[in-house]
Amino acid sequence: MCRRPEFRLSPGFLLLSALMFYLDDGLGFLPWIALSALIHELGHIGAARLFGGRVEALSLEMSGAELRFAYSHPLGYAHENMIALAGPAMNLFAAVLALWSGAVMPAVTCVGLGLFNLLPVSPLDGGRVFFNLLAERFGPDTAERISAVAAGCVIGLMLGIGLIAAVKFANIMLLGLSVWLLLGIFRKM
Repeated sequence: MCRRPEFRLSPGFLLLSALMFYLDDGLGFLPWIALSALIHELGHIGAARLFGGRVEALSLEMSGAELRFAYSHPLGYAHENMIALAGPAMNLFAAVLALWSGAVMPAVTCVGLGLFNLLPVSPLDGGRVFFNLLAERFGPDTAERISAVAAGCVIGLMLGIGLIAAVKFANIMLLGLSVWLLLGIFRKM
């Protein structure tokens, strides 16, 4: 029997969506970001289904969308990595299609979302792949420690550059993304 996936929508997600809507200010980024995120998540779902998975839960949090899958058998690190990389791969594929059809804005948002998700920070796909590669070689405990240090370095660099961009250019986007990633890490603790 096929169970309906659990769905959770947090107040933080609604608050973040409202803030993004406010900051979009007629630029039209928000619909393209939402479409890019949908394409990204569908990539994960398609790859998980190839390995016998089904969506058990979808949670929309302030730190982003989180899919939880149920599998008929345990997955190895390689299969987990393929599922994690399927989202960014779908973003790249969609960006190529968008550019081919002359739609620059959707292409830019797809590439941006896909590349951002490859950062080696725990809540993101790149963080999962980084951890899995390390765990396969050094074991999960060592992988956890190395991943935490790498995530701290990436977020620290982003915070530093974000502060410079905020002061020099009045652009808080990178600073906001850094804080968002930091919140995502704390949420996982």
